[in-house]
Amino acid sequence: MEINHIFIDANIFLDFFRLGNEDLNKLNELIEQIDLGHLKIYLTKQTYDEFFRNREVIFKQTYKDFLDSKIEIRMNSIFKNYPEYKKLVLLQRALEKLKSDLGEKVQNEMEARTLVADNIIRKIFDKSGIIDSDKYLDKAIIRHKLGNPPGKKNNSYGDEIIWETLLDIVPQETKFVVISNDGDYESPMFENKLHSFLIAEWRKAKKSNIYLYKNLGQFFKEHNIAIDFENEKNKNELVEALINSKSFVSTHEIIRRLSQYNSFSNEQIQGLGTALLGNQQVNAIIEDKDVRSFYKDNLIGRFDVFDDDSWSEIESYIFVEKVEINKEISDIIESINDSDLNINLDDIPF
Repeated sequence: MEINHIFIDANIFLDFFRLGNEDLNKLNELIEQIDLGHLKIYLTKQTYDEFFRNREVIFKQTYKDFLDSKIEIRMNSIFKNYPEYKKLVLLQRALEKLKSDLGEKVQNEMEARTLVADNIIRKIFDKSGIIDSDKYLDKAIIRHKLGNPPGKKNNSYGDEIIWETLLDIVPQETKFVVISNDGDYESPMFENKLHSFLIAEWRKAKKSNIYLYKNLGQFFKEHNIAIDFENEKNKNELVEALINSKSFVSTHEIIRRLSQYNSFSNEQIQGLGTALLGNQQVNAIIEDKDVRSFYKDNLIGRFDVFDDDSWSEIESYIFVEKVEINKEISDIIESINDSDLNINLDDIPF
């Protein structure tokens, strides 16, 4: 089976720290394709360094949006005459505290580099290995001074270093793919196509074709990444076995075997949800470390394949502590009194 040789630009990895961008599951698919020997990723030191140089900048944008968001219920003085008013004030203060706690937790994970995206990207980096690209600086400077793409019109040489590295180390007659969305490699005339200068240079040096994709989803969809049908068959059989598991022992064994895979299709994710919601041999041991970890790792961000009621129930099993929401709110209100929050109801601006 043909191996796909690809370069992934730092901006693609950084996209996974932005809300609303590609599903993290695409990175899991990438890991699985590497393990299967279908992909070889060329990770240059320049790319590695660029990723970590810009990681906090990208995170700051998302984190600032969270910090700037307001938890506010605006009410005029007429509402102060009702007992529910004080409850709302206390709930708002409780929500503000929960928001503060969540912000601190996320910030700590960001600093420790243990966010979900960090963990997946680290696996990709580890499996790819880092190519020494610093030694191509001289060639990159010459390339920049000549005005040859790729690159920006400033005194940085990152793209030039990467291109010179790839030109040197990628084997001859190897079909190659560049995945980047910042426009440095793109044709000024044709969208989603590599710059004609780079295509001609590559063909002359490597005697092979080279392609440009702007995101991983487009690459997987259009570049005919081979799916290992035997693996898909095995995953389908294991999901079905989990749905019909008749003992805790068999559940643990099935989870162990499923944990060998890094990605699951929408249908397989739905099957995992069916097993959790419909089989007591699964949901009764969801607190067991292996079962909970498997479900949390693979169902996070996959809410779009379930209806709202099913996802809410799934969340109650694997993402929410085993506390009734109404009771939790009641406990928060009970634990917070006016003096703790220094609340003077007459001073509340709503």
